Formats: sequence, structure tokens, C-alpha cells
Amino acid sequence: MVPKFQSLFPVLKERTEKELIREIVEDTELLIGLPYPYVTPGVDKLDALYYLDTYFINLGLLKLKLVNLAKHHVENLVVLQRRFGFIPASNLKSMTFTSSLPLLPWMVRDVYRATGDKEWLSRILADVIKEFQHWTSAPHVTPSGLYRFYDHGPGHADARDSGCGLPARRFKQAENYNPVDLNALLYRNAKLIYDLQVEADGSGDQQLLTKAESIKKLFHLLWNPQ
Repeated sequence: MVPKFQSLFPVLKERTEKELIREIVEDTELLIGLPYPYVTPGVDKLDALYYLDTYFINLGLLKLKLVNLAKHHVENLVVLQRRFGFIPASNLKSMTFTSSLPLLPWMVRDVYRATGDKEWLSRILADVIKEFQHWTSAPHVTPSGLYRFYDHGPGHADARDSGCGLPARRFKQAENYNPVDLNALLYRNAKLIYDLQVEADGSGDQQLLTKAESIKKLFHLLWNPQ
């Protein structure tokens, strides 16, 4: 099965390059312009980049040796963060009020593993830390000390902040919950960012490890055996 799948790589690469790459530099009526080419997840997806989809797309791009395109995705997400103060769920203007699960550190790690570019890693880490700070500060902090999805969009926007569309999040008022996936990811993100700092600059911020441990100590709140 694996060799058969690998035999499809040339076809997948060709179709990706011909059908799914978009270059939209200037803002349009629907989209926020981005400086680098990106892959939209489907021909019916309004030519947009989607944060959560892009994480998984990048895994495929790196398998296809389209490393520069994967790197461009990271840099496009950073551009969006610098513009909005957080990484929105998409460059669709209608989706810039909400975000997705914070997967930027993992995308940076994957691109770095493919390139070995320490200068790039060192430069991009400030933006990775900014995303982590966004998710671990108000209004995402809850009285328990854990974190929640929260934004100022209409309807079920808080649930969409997870990157999981409804009905995947089958509840209203998502801001009243401490989601297991978000808190587990933030715990791992703190440790991963520390490791990336050590890789890039020889030392890491100990406060990240302290934050990771403080989240871990509260994991018992995320599980009820009944």
C-alpha cells in the first residue's frame, strides 16, 4: 500500500501546483491579500487559505518536497498575525474575527526540520511566542487557570475558534468550557517553543516550562470519570 501511494506523489504534486496554488497579493472584496503563494484546500473554497487546513496541507507539501511552499504558508500566517494581532481562521474577511487551534509552532518545527535554516527559525520564533501569548492571556484565561476558546464573532464563533466547524462542537457558549484539546495543545506548545528556542539560540525561556507545568497540574479538571 505504501509504495502504491508513493507512486501517486508526482500526480499529487502536479495537481497541487496546477489547480490549488493561489497568488492573491492585494486585498479583494472577499480576501485579505498575502505576500506569498498558498494552497487552498479545494477548488470550491473561495480561493482562501485556512489555518487548520494549512497545517495538514503542509505535512503533504513536505512529503512532496514542496518545502518553499510550506515555508510560505508559515510566513503568510505570520503576516496575518501581525495585521490582526492573532492568526485568523482564514484570510477570508468573513473569518478574520475567529482563529483555529494554535498549530503554528508545529508548522515552524516541520519546516525547520526540512530546511535546517536556523536563521529563519530564530527570526520566526518571536511570532510563535506572540501566538502563544495570545492564547494564554485574557480573554482566553478562565478562573480555573486553564484556557478557553473565545472571540467576538456572532453566533457560535467561540466554537469555531477551535477550527472545528459545527456540529463538531455541539454546544453553545463555548467560552464557558475548558476544552481538553486546546489545553493539551498549549501544554505541548510551551514545551515545543522552549525546545525550538534552544535549537535556534542555545537557550530557552524557563517561563515556558513553568507555564507547561502549571497547565499540566490542572489536567485533572479536564476529566470526570462519571
